[in-house]
Amino acid sequence: MTKRGRPKGSRRPILFQGPKRLLSITLEESDYNALQQLAYGLGMAASTYVRMLIKQQIQQGQTKQELLS
Repeated sequence: MTKRGRPKGSRRPILFQGPKRLLSITLEESDYNALQQLAYGLGMAASTYVRMLIKQQIQQGQTKQELLS
């Protein structure tokens, strides 16, 4: 099983590291730690939380486009 989380010795971790990596996000360590704490508070991994936020923004954008049509 592959270990998840920050690569060892990484100061600016990448959140998305899968075989279908569509998006790479690099954060300062303090920002990453804050994101991780927020996500863990919701019972999620940081990458899952970010994916959820992105999905929400896409859905909101689609709704706005439908209203403008």
